[in-house]
Amino acid sequence: MARSARKVVTRSPARSVRLINLPHLQSEAIEAESSVERDFAHLAALYPFTRRILHQPFRLDLDDRKYTPDFLVEFDDRSSIVIEVKVESKLERFESVYQAAKAKLAAHGVCLKIAHDQMIRTEGRAERALLIRRYSKDHCNEGEAQAILGLAQESQTGVRMSELLSRGFALPTIYHLIARRRMCTDSALDISRGAVLASINNLITEGRHADHFDRWLDA
Repeated sequence: MARSARKVVTRSPARSVRLINLPHLQSEAIEAESSVERDFAHLAALYPFTRRILHQPFRLDLDDRKYTPDFLVEFDDRSSIVIEVKVESKLERFESVYQAAKAKLAAHGVCLKIAHDQMIRTEGRAERALLIRRYSKDHCNEGEAQAILGLAQESQTGVRMSELLSRGFALPTIYHLIARRRMCTDSALDISRGAVLASINNLITEGRHADHFDRWLDA
């Protein structure tokens, strides 16, 4: 694996590159070359144990071509996963490339995950990720935040959104805590009144964070 240059793919003048700034997660902006890549980045940033998201992280020399994956996601336990983001209808065209890349990465103990648009956007999950992300920029009432977190930490199973709202807690504060990953919802990013919200401090995962993220993304 060779570290990629800052710009690996030659982009046409008509192709825009989005810069996603998530200073609460990492100092450098995340590049996204499509709306699907943008949606993936917002989704991955809400996973409780994500430490860093790198766009076009390296180049792989395969037998008949070079391959640059879309993202490398690094986690708090120092595990990582390589992500290829694609529109589902185009997957078959590149199947041989992905299989060759998977085999080469597996030799280094790294998994390549294909994240297609239907997976990322299933049942409005991407839209909810974008909504939650807007609240990451805001400040919140820290006293109210601590009260919410206290309720969430009292139970290993979490607290329902409806209970928090019935106690008079502000919805923007709840969204802010989810956006900043001080508490979390499920992998579908449910933020309805029936959603169960948990304290990050109460989360327990089996195995590596990278493997858990692989399953979390599928859910």
